[in-house]
Amino acid sequence: MLGSQTISTTEPKIGALSIQNSAFGLPIPLFWGQTRMTANLIWYGDFLATAHTETTSSGGKGGGVESSNTSYTYSAAFMFALGEGVASSVDRVWSSKEKTTMAALGLTLLTGTLPQAVWGHLTTNHPTEALSYPGIAIVAHSAFNLGGWASLPNLSFEVSGPRQFGSGIVDARPDEIVTDLLSSAIAGSGFPSARLSLSVYRTYTQAAGLFLSPLLNNQQPAAQHLEDLLQATNSAVLWSEGLLKILPYGDTTITGNGTTYTPVPARAARLAA
Repeated sequence: MLGSQTISTTEPKIGALSIQNSAFGLPIPLFWGQTRMTANLIWYGDFLATAHTETTSSGGKGGGVESSNTSYTYSAAFMFALGEGVASSVDRVWSSKEKTTMAALGLTLLTGTLPQAVWGHLTTNHPTEALSYPGIAIVAHSAFNLGGWASLPNLSFEVSGPRQFGSGIVDARPDEIVTDLLSSAIAGSGFPSARLSLSVYRTYTQAAGLFLSPLLNNQQPAAQHLEDLLQATNSAVLWSEGLLKILPYGDTTITGNGTTYTPVPARAARLAA
């Protein structure tokens, strides 16, 4: 009498998450308005491999072949840092090439407030690592399904950040970006806000619809960031009467977004000199 034969196969089990997008020493990005950004992995844990065994049988009377195959799927908890500043929402997520949402992926947003509550998963499961990361907007997941690959997908996020103008305009006023860049107590360059005179610049950019959503994610002097903003808004910086002023090159009257800009010929001549 023939007996049955059992054939078992098991794929190699991966023992740790493959990290592709975590770097030490990167500058923390600054962002305004609504912008798309990648993120930096700042914590991960709870890597779990789950076995899945499938058994099939074949053969006839007196014996047969039973096949058993074991494969694995993986999950892990993680925290991604988006940038410095309050993120009111993440409106879209790209997982590799697929456009999706925070809710569909089960992601949690820590908005980056000051102070900021510690993520509950760390408090409960990793109390010695439970940092709050105040002022840093963070995306987190307690058990992200990695499928059959022990690596995170390439994730990027469309983030609604601070200083949105409103009335359907998701970008920020340039004068508010400049004020934050130079005088913010958290991420500014230490320039006193009392020495800024930006009222004319504010009126011009608002009337002209020159709203911006910059993402500053490279390390360079604040003066260079400021120069980039001025080039984008057709304006120049001027030190006068003990104040740092930003004055536009615009030489025609513009009305829009609830305000009117009226050029001053002497001002334009002075900037052009």
